[in-house]
Amino acid sequence: MDPSDLLIDLVNIRTDGSSNKEMIVYLKGLFKQYQVKRLALVQGDDNLQGMVVKIAGKDSRRPVVFVMHTDTVVGDWFKEAVDAGDEIVGLGSADMKSGIACVCAAVSQADYDRDVYLVFTCDEEMQARSGYALRRELTMRDAIVIVPEPSARRICVGQNGCVSYRVTTTGVVSHGSLATEGDNQNAINKMIAIAGFIDDQAWRKEGIASQNIGYIEGGTRSNIVPEKCIMKFEQRYLPGSNIVKAAAEMSDKLLGLGASNVEISFLKEGLRNEDAALIERFKSIVDSVYPCTTDSYPAWTEAATFKDVGECFIFGPGDLKDAHKPQERVRKDDLKIFTQAYRELLRRL
Repeated sequence: MDPSDLLIDLVNIRTDGSSNKEMIVYLKGLFKQYQVKRLALVQGDDNLQGMVVKIAGKDSRRPVVFVMHTDTVVGDWFKEAVDAGDEIVGLGSADMKSGIACVCAAVSQADYDRDVYLVFTCDEEMQARSGYALRRELTMRDAIVIVPEPSARRICVGQNGCVSYRVTTTGVVSHGSLATEGDNQNAINKMIAIAGFIDDQAWRKEGIASQNIGYIEGGTRSNIVPEKCIMKFEQRYLPGSNIVKAAAEMSDKLLGLGASNVEISFLKEGLRNEDAALIERFKSIVDSVYPCTTDSYPAWTEAATFKDVGECFIFGPGDLKDAHKPQERVRKDDLKIFTQAYRELLRRL
């Protein structure tokens, strides 16, 4: 099974909307000889599916669980994969269909002594609910969990938490000529003040690793005072931060600045792998394939969802800087390197 060919097939299956069914059917066909369980995320609707594949090993060594999301961000730039010589370009190529391709290629090329589980989720780029349902299918607590997100060839042993907010401001609609300086009846003016606070001060709060205002909408015409404005933004917190407390404090602050409503649409904690001996063993094996370093992952991944299953690593082909944008890409030499690295980890870890 060639990871480049497999990746092209996976990128050509569109999974940025309301269905990943075609991709799950494709992946099930690769592993039909093994124990497979498919789950529908929404009762009575099989368009969003998760799947767990168990490849039974020969002994009871610590199992390895690969956790992989089949969905991509919603991208108007979706098109068939482009083989650009030393790269493959297409939506999801880095995040994270290349990881799926390498894992599938690695586990198909040999039999391993340990049990290997392949967990395919369906909504990591949305609400990340399917991971919790699939986690209940795993009863072990001593596994080694690998999430093949694009890690720029680093072994990431921690990750940031994430809080996403939806903020609403309201005003009083009227003729634009009646607006005056400092008028607090303009919903957009209120949101400008809130956005200014976020951009100028909020990021300085202890524990915040990054933040992004990703969406603002409000008003209708230049001659009408806007009645409503909506903004969506996120903050990412370093591992160990109390993000529940931080989110509550931020919500109160935004309400005090003039927001009429603050919704928390996504709140997920970070994690940190504390098993120093396992980290060192993992690194030594990968070092035999290519020189690597350890780090913490700047984004949130489903490793946090599966942290009760075992110690977690975020480790996959591609680079996060190439994800979530047009011309998303992954290098073919990454596909070869990570397929080999996964094979060595399964054999020697």
